Amino acid sequence: MEYKGWKIPNKLYIYAKKNNGRYEFPQAMIASSNSSKAIDTAKRWASGKYTNYNPNDYTEYILDNNDLTLEILDSADSSSQGGKLSFWNCIISKDNMNVVVGIGSDLLLDLIRNSDFEKGKCKQKVTMARIGQHWGALHKNMSQYNEAIEDIKLSKIIDKSKKTSSWEKGYEYYTKTKNKIYLYDLYVWRSSVNTGVPFWYSKLRYDIKEYSKPKKIKVTEWCSFLKNRNITKLSEVLDCGLGVWNSSYYSSYLKLPPMIKGDKMIDIDLTNEQIEEKLKENRDKILKEYLEKECYGLGYVLDTFGVNTSPEKPPEIPKELLDKMEKEGVQIINE
Repeated sequence: MEYKGWKIPNKLYIYAKKNNGRYEFPQAMIASSNSSKAIDTAKRWASGKYTNYNPNDYTEYILDNNDLTLEILDSADSSSQGGKLSFWNCIISKDNMNVVVGIGSDLLLDLIRNSDFEKGKCKQKVTMARIGQHWGALHKNMSQYNEAIEDIKLSKIIDKSKKTSSWEKGYEYYTKTKNKIYLYDLYVWRSSVNTGVPFWYSKLRYDIKEYSKPKKIKVTEWCSFLKNRNITKLSEVLDCGLGVWNSSYYSSYLKLPPMIKGDKMIDIDLTNEQIEEKLKENRDKILKEYLEKECYGLGYVLDTFGVNTSPEKPPEIPKELLDKMEKEGVQIINE
């Protein structure tokens, strides 16, 4: 399951400026929710005052979120992210309300592609929906509307479902913001330590921290990442280069967090010995490419030789890497 974060409120709380500015109708902000904090933010924006505003400084509209008319007005000035326009100004109308609000550009594109427009006006009546930081407009003939309805149902399921920290390997575990699969365990015997950037920023300086007792970590991977690649076996995960290098640290946990258990997604078809062989192949490959082309950073390579599947002894550091460490002035710090 993957929660996307759609919100379709039953009521809209809209706060409009008192003057129309450059448009026929005033610009307005839709409060992101009906919480006092969200409404206060919208009121402050509409009044143009950070504090000491009063009801005479804005126009308030509280209305049912249905049967709205939407008309595209123009692109929003100076509102882009990385060169991409982030929202467009649109007129939304209902009963005696006509206001200009910002609609997310991607969400507006979805509406245009799935609706009938005449001279910029959508012929279908719309409902306002929010995902991420932007408002959009949906109607029941859009697949996005059905997606939003299912997403809201999933939100309620997640809120009510029991969470567990006792994960089974191969199963999906999720919350509203995370979606992971537990794959196997690793032991961290040593890790690189960035000791600063030298003169001219030529190379990062690293030392190695060695642990008297290894740290056991639970290796996980993003469920959606594996689904998108149709990966169903642990051997396939490792064959495509996932979960076998130092980035495993960033997809892993010392202690598994409480999440909701989903379906089994990955067949754990490798023994610990077979996993270790995959790790060794990866270490050898990375070291060879580093020594020949320096296509990896030293810290990355050092971390690769810091983990294995054994709680008894650490991976052996090859002489070539030891020579490189000596040349680079790498110190071994015992913890």
